[in-house]
Amino acid sequence: MKQMKCFYSRRFFECCCLLTVFAIEFVFGSSDLGPDPEVTLNAGTVVGAWRKSPSGSRYRQFLRLPYAKPPIGELRFKDNLKPVLVFVHGGGYRSGVSASFYYNPLHLMDTGDIVVVSFNYRLNLFGFFTLGDDAAPGNLAVRDSLALLQWVQKEIRFFGGDPKRVTVAGHSAGGAIASYLMYAPEAAGLFHALILLSGNILCPWAMQSTNTAEASQRVLESVGCHGGKSSDDIVECLQSVKVVVLQKAEEALERKGPLLPFYWTPSVDSGTSTPMFPQRITKDTPLVNKVPLMMGVTRDDGVVTAFSHLATKNYLNKLNSTWDEECADYLLFGDFADSQDAKRRCDAIRAEYFGPDDGQISFDQGFDFISLLRDQLFGICSADIASNALKFAPVYAYSFEHVPVDNSFLKLFLGSRVKATDQIAPEFDGSVHGSDVTTLFRLFILDFTRKPVDSALMSRVRSNFISRVVNFVKTG
Repeated sequence: MKQMKCFYSRRFFECCCLLTVFAIEFVFGSSDLGPDPEVTLNAGTVVGAWRKSPSGSRYRQFLRLPYAKPPIGELRFKDNLKPVLVFVHGGGYRSGVSASFYYNPLHLMDTGDIVVVSFNYRLNLFGFFTLGDDAAPGNLAVRDSLALLQWVQKEIRFFGGDPKRVTVAGHSAGGAIASYLMYAPEAAGLFHALILLSGNILCPWAMQSTNTAEASQRVLESVGCHGGKSSDDIVECLQSVKVVVLQKAEEALERKGPLLPFYWTPSVDSGTSTPMFPQRITKDTPLVNKVPLMMGVTRDDGVVTAFSHLATKNYLNKLNSTWDEECADYLLFGDFADSQDAKRRCDAIRAEYFGPDDGQISFDQGFDFISLLRDQLFGICSADIASNALKFAPVYAYSFEHVPVDNSFLKLFLGSRVKATDQIAPEFDGSVHGSDVTTLFRLFILDFTRKPVDSALMSRVRSNFISRVVNFVKTG
């Protein structure tokens, strides 16, 4: 109903929700109250009556106007607020955006049963730069997500959302940020369920404190804000540097390696007065917020990372000649006790996926490499966090195996590097990293790289997947 300048009172009846409106109009010297007044609303026309106050003022009276669905049956004792889905986009902590041309909830809106919220958070050095103290504590992207959830608690009811039924969903790096909430005392009461799509804080790439600290120092050197300064002086210096200069310094870092490992991630901040990550989160770290969990991976989740490596000239030769070093850097991410522990684990990995230790890894084993990266980067950590959560709350797991019409999401990530598919498997046709999230959301940016194709099978898969996600958001 449009805003009306009027006095009103609300009366609740068993049969319906009603609104009584009194609109005062001062009339002098007239005893004829006139025909019944009518007002046209968005929902239709309502008819009232003229009345006169004791002092002779004429006013219009509208009684028993319905302003909401009757509070009967399932609506009895309910306020009709809808459950909320908060989405945290992925992008490796360094790219991505919540804009509708990336993640448009058109398909989710077909349900009409939930409120969807997406948001931007600070990326790369702007979201993760750290000095390890209060001057630059790091983890600002994670703090952004907490600020958003605090806003949701205060304001979402004005958009029809229920602050007591908030589900947070995150994809890839967004899943890592979202899953942190399970371990965060400051997130208590801000959310009530969690959906993790191909990523969580236990994944080996999700927290690279050493890389982030080193990257922070290299940026300082690049922009001239290093050299014996106090932390406060360093921050003041950084604030005086033009954004474009900081961006170029950050881009220079990213060009020095393949897709993984990441330079900018959440990091241990035990040196701050209010740490978010006093220590690295592991599968044994106790949960603080024990909420229902839905999570899954795609069948070929390792494709994007595999191609980013195999597209590098002569990478297979390097992989075969320096397996122990490559495995320690790109599979274990430095998470091992010592060199002997790393070698033992890397030998076991090679034997499991590629055969005997003395065997050579070839392009013919491209799918084996994809499977290895899926398991190591997404699968094992998903099983670990599910095992921990299952002790306290329901856990629903899925494996997304539908093969899209083409691999546009892969092309979006890798650009010209996608030519590596011809070397790995000319007939490659897989459910790659992001296939699930592109089913949940409409990514208009993909429409620029291909003609949209939505087969009958895809429509059924989308309807099936979305119905499960929405049911989880509604019921946990």
